[in-house]
Amino acid sequence: TINGIEGYLDYMYNSTGVIMVAACGNGLDLVSQNGTISLPAAAANVIAVGSHDGLYTSQFSSCNILDDVYSKPEIGAKGEGRDINAYGAATGTSFSAPAVTGTVALLLEGSNNTLTKEDIVSLLVCSADTNVLCEPSVDRYRSSTNNTYVDTINVYNTFDESTGLYNRSGAGKLDIANAINLLNFYNSNHFYHPTIATAVHYYIGDLYLQANQTIKIATAINRNASTYWLFGTQYKSEDMPNIQLEIWSSSDEILYLQPLNSDYFASVKTITYTATYSGTYEFYIFATNVENSSNARTVYKIS
Repeated sequence: TINGIEGYLDYMYNSTGVIMVAACGNGLDLVSQNGTISLPAAAANVIAVGSHDGLYTSQFSSCNILDDVYSKPEIGAKGEGRDINAYGAATGTSFSAPAVTGTVALLLEGSNNTLTKEDIVSLLVCSADTNVLCEPSVDRYRSSTNNTYVDTINVYNTFDESTGLYNRSGAGKLDIANAINLLNFYNSNHFYHPTIATAVHYYIGDLYLQANQTIKIATAINRNASTYWLFGTQYKSEDMPNIQLEIWSSSDEILYLQPLNSDYFASVKTITYTATYSGTYEFYIFATNVENSSNARTVYKIS
């Protein structure tokens, strides 16, 4: 049972399919805030957007660090020095999120509104510009209204193996042109199984690779939510099955396997795989503890 706003967000997504995008917040450099992402951006079914200045991740851009259960943000967009017409330059993750929202709209338009949140996240993550830097030291101040310097802390841009994202920069910088270009490739290189609810291997497709060729695979998974309210204020969401991606040779040898979700319903993971020989590779999803069900999508990007 999930209480409060996250339950409502789960309900909204699972009942309507609406794509939700939210700013991560600007509290990493403020002592008055703990620097982590709060709801709605922290919710599993919401795309969280951080900020960068064109090269470096913004010092203020909140992220989920320490022992937080979700890896956020999924992606970053420019949020410093944005020229907002007559309002002049503006800064903050609130000015990053609209760029991602606009890109989502373009992707939906280019697909005749057939993409789901999992498709969208896969495309954004796979097309992101990974050339983003992070200064490890963050100068912290008292609050947004009290710019008294307090201290400097180290917040490294560490890689989260459970999701394939970096804790401060996510998948990297939003690349709108690359995302749209990838959409065309996606039409013939994505594989989808609507509901994983049986402990069997789900075949999701095959791909011919040359020896030493590298592919980047993005997977996106969401938990299913039940369709009833509890006492008017609580909403029950199903737990996520244990799901893994498996790559097989054409002779049915397992070459690679990778768990895709954590105990906390990680919604996206990126994987890089280099072919060891020239030939056809088969891709499968395998799930256990499938008394619960989930939705899964994958998209490949040829490097």
